[in-house]
Amino acid sequence: MPGDDELLFLRVVDAGSLKAAAHQLGVDPSTVSRRVRSLEERVGARLLRRSTRRTGPTDAGLRYSEGLRRLVDEQQALEADVSGETRQIRGILRIAAPVGFGARFVVPVVDRMMAESPELEVALELGSDTVDLVERGLDVAVRVGRLQDSALRARRLASVPRVIVAGPAWVARHGMPTTAEELEALPGRPWIAYRRSGGVPTFPLTCPDGRTLDQPVRAGIHVNSVEGMRALVLAGRGLQWGPRWAYAEDLRAGRVVELLPDHALRPFPAHAVYPAGAWLPAKVRRFIDLCAETFPSAAGLTA
Repeated sequence: MPGDDELLFLRVVDAGSLKAAAHQLGVDPSTVSRRVRSLEERVGARLLRRSTRRTGPTDAGLRYSEGLRRLVDEQQALEADVSGETRQIRGILRIAAPVGFGARFVVPVVDRMMAESPELEVALELGSDTVDLVERGLDVAVRVGRLQDSALRARRLASVPRVIVAGPAWVARHGMPTTAEELEALPGRPWIAYRRSGGVPTFPLTCPDGRTLDQPVRAGIHVNSVEGMRALVLAGRGLQWGPRWAYAEDLRAGRVVELLPDHALRPFPAHAVYPAGAWLPAKVRRFIDLCAETFPSAAGLTA
């Protein structure tokens, strides 16, 4: 089974540099470098390509790390089976989720888990950015939107319906677009968008006659939180293509207006993502199962 030096080598591969791995372990980088060199001498192959900024595995190092991970997974699965950890929910569960979505939908799941399992401790990290699970030491993350290719495993949890909204003050100034063409013809940069990306982002919009268009989002304001965008919409600063759950109460109260309600907007998927491996702790499995159970019936989400 992998020893301390082998596990240290895996930490360096995951961290991307000797310095980052040393920082995570609280040791001097020279110690990490010396132990990896000792492992390379014992194995008889160069395992890492070293540079001042980043360290990555050689071809031999990549094969060696993949083999080590299989051994680590098998050892963890065996120890978990013997100790009963696959059945008991305890320890610390580290979760990441978007701020608004996490506060609305993930927090109730965490509350239920805490009530079910008194020995469980939860660290919930709410943020707008897609964090690196391995680098941050996280067990699982909830992500909304199209997943990027990665080595993570994923389980689909629900769909997040979208809606185009604007404040009554904005509609009074600019009028009420009733077609995709009128929406696209709006002057200037009328959108409030999530984050800034290269070029002009688009979203698919299906018209009542069956045509599907790529609607451009020419944004003059970029915000990295749902609540921030909602506040600007309520203030009449622009229109937004956002999650229906965030505007449900505002729509009922008349604080915002839905644009193009007879057009279909493709929903965003919500997934749980977690590191690949043969062993999935009970706490992670229970969290994912609860999300998959409760999300589709939650107000503002669908199956």
